Amino acid sequence: MSIRSHVHSFVFAVLLAMTLPVLGMATAESTYPAGQQELIAAQESNRGVNFVEVKDVKVVRLLKDDLFGSKHQKWVVQLANGREVAAVYNIDVTPRIPLKVGDLISMGGQYIYDRGGGLIHWLHEDRRARRPNGYVELNGVRYGASDQNGIYKN
Repeated sequence: MSIRSHVHSFVFAVLLAMTLPVLGMATAESTYPAGQQELIAAQESNRGVNFVEVKDVKVVRLLKDDLFGSKHQKWVVQLANGREVAAVYNIDVTPRIPLKVGDLISMGGQYIYDRGGGLIHWLHEDRRARRPNGYVELNGVRYGASDQNGIYKN
């Protein structure tokens, strides 16, 4: 390949990188807040993540508790890309979280993709140590420990 070809390839790559955001084709890594990039990228590529952390997402709906089998508190958050993700929190393992619509929360857990936006679960301590401990953080308090009050100690 000649020097001229290398220069043309380089110029094309630079122009392409500058044009994608204008065309609305930027990647999650370059467009969204750092604390949401991994989850948004997984959602946009239709894949799950064994453990993902997401920061500063807004609670947009509180759903009715799931009382069949293991009991779960459920809610929906909105990501920076405007899409929504459901969250389920096992209230048999740890006490419920005092969530309200409009709260900004952070979470860590397993993400399962589906066409509806997906689901984050395992938002609590794994007492069998098979996966990283999940959590939900609200107003500086980290919930999900399996002790009596459900709050992780700092």
